[in-house]
Amino acid sequence: MNQFEQTYSSLSDDERLYYLQLMQVPVWVRREVSNASDNLPVEIMENAASLPVEHTGTCFGQESAEKTAVQDSLPQNESESVEKNLERNQKSDQPSSQAAQSIPVNQFLKLVSWSSNATKALDSSSPTVARKKVLFICRHQKDQPAQSFAGANSPSQFMRDYLAAVELLTPGDNFDLESSLAHLTEAGLSQACRPLSESLTELKPDIIVLLGDESVRHLLGSDLTVAESRTRCHSYQGCQLIVSYHPFTLIENPQLKKLALEDIRLLISLMSAQLG
Repeated sequence: MNQFEQTYSSLSDDERLYYLQLMQVPVWVRREVSNASDNLPVEIMENAASLPVEHTGTCFGQESAEKTAVQDSLPQNESESVEKNLERNQKSDQPSSQAAQSIPVNQFLKLVSWSSNATKALDSSSPTVARKKVLFICRHQKDQPAQSFAGANSPSQFMRDYLAAVELLTPGDNFDLESSLAHLTEAGLSQACRPLSESLTELKPDIIVLLGDESVRHLLGSDLTVAESRTRCHSYQGCQLIVSYHPFTLIENPQLKKLALEDIRLLISLMSAQLG
């Protein structure tokens, strides 16, 4: 016996009749009315007696003026008892919203099959040269074409210029930058997609640069935006992380490029701080 059947069986005859009338469930009425209905209000007894043996009523959940009339005709204690039973039964059939929110969403990275080549001629064997791995992660809104960030095998022209600016602004010959690009997705539908945590373990980036509101919302919090999250360092799975604008946002709004330049300077300052 399920919880609904247990709840229904615990009702009195009066409460059951009221429940059937309230929900407008098709009713079969016996020709001989039992003595248990003697205490019913006269109006309900007349309504019940007028029902034919055949199925009557309308669809579940349909609102009508009769619902209010029947409810008002019952004694207050009986009405409250049935309402509590119905409410308890409905709550048992619905999943908790808190439990639903606690279900984790799987995140995947689709790495761009491309590796950066440093524009500076560095002697990687020199002890003064530090190789720094920077991972640029981007997720796109519907009106933001993924190609503005990268194609399958190479960055977009905008991102090439962006990475060149990072190299150009890096002071001296202290860094050998290794940049990687990846699309953030919730569905690993191709062999190029890897679980996010697995990708971070393999790539071991020194700093993650998160681009766009969608990326921020999925990794840092559903209520956060780029404007609220940039200009400071975050921590994600043991990696330092900073936030900047989506490439397409910068293409559509050139006035924001000066803020993106601030984010590049923050990236460089964090790499310098890691050198100690």
